[in-house]
Amino acid sequence: MTRLVVLTTDTRHHRHFVNSLPVHKAFVEQAKPLPSWAHHPYEDEREEYERRWWPESDEWKAPIERVENVNDAVDRIRAAEPEVIVTFGTRKLTPEVIAVCPLAFNLHGGDPQYYRGLDSHLWAIYHKDYKKLTTTLHRLTPELDDGPIVAMWPLKFAKRSTIVELRAINTAACIGLTETLVYQIPFRRQWRLKRQLWKGRYYSHMPGVLKDICAERFARYTASL
Repeated sequence: MTRLVVLTTDTRHHRHFVNSLPVHKAFVEQAKPLPSWAHHPYEDEREEYERRWWPESDEWKAPIERVENVNDAVDRIRAAEPEVIVTFGTRKLTPEVIAVCPLAFNLHGGDPQYYRGLDSHLWAIYHKDYKKLTTTLHRLTPELDDGPIVAMWPLKFAKRSTIVELRAINTAACIGLTETLVYQIPFRRQWRLKRQLWKGRYYSHMPGVLKDICAERFARYTASL
């Protein structure tokens, strides 16, 4: 079995991601707290929704190592002897971490050719750019969200899905992409990596007041499905 090492943070959706995959070891870094001006009440509803949906993810099922900053754990990551590294939700990685394994990938919530950085799905919704509600698996490079694309999956929503469900739907896509990657590792000659055609705009945390607009626009979008 391919020795999969995951770099992530300690949230329920990240625990669910790791628990759903054949992970050799996960390195779990301390997540940066969300700025107070970026918080929105729907995020509390989202936590409750995910708690009901994934009750088994109260705990990690794979071996983990906790780190303050994943970039300071190069030797520990190397000691895990990864055959493939997948990052999901960490800070930007240094070239030293990326160089630990030739097969290092990132999961990005959105199309990095248009939306790089944080809250990419929300920014796509804000711009009514619903075709960019995708999840992307790409090779890791020192430049943020800039590596060649392995695969990009559109997110699938039910009629009247709410924004509370968005992260769970994205997490399911991340699991599927990673399962496919791990299965294909022995056959990587078949990969068709796609160079990114242009560099998307960088976005930071979305202010909470704009999340009101996103929730309304997303509700209207899914009602029309």
